[in-house]
Amino acid sequence: MNARIKWVEGLQFIGESATNHAIIMDGDVDSGGKNTGMRPTELLLIGLGGCSGMDVASVLQKRNNR
Repeated sequence: MNARIKWVEGLQFIGESATNHAIIMDGDVDSGGKNTGMRPTELLLIGLGGCSGMDVASVLQKRNNR
């Protein structure tokens, strides 16, 4: 799995995945950002929740196919 982070300006970055998806990350205005995207820590929590949810859904789907 590969990912690339590109700095745009200020605190704004674009994260790009090997699957050709992208997401904007930015800081809040008080920190010097422009609030144009999620914070990296928010993305970390969302990623963790998504991984957990997909794992549970996968196990449940396999269990129902027996």
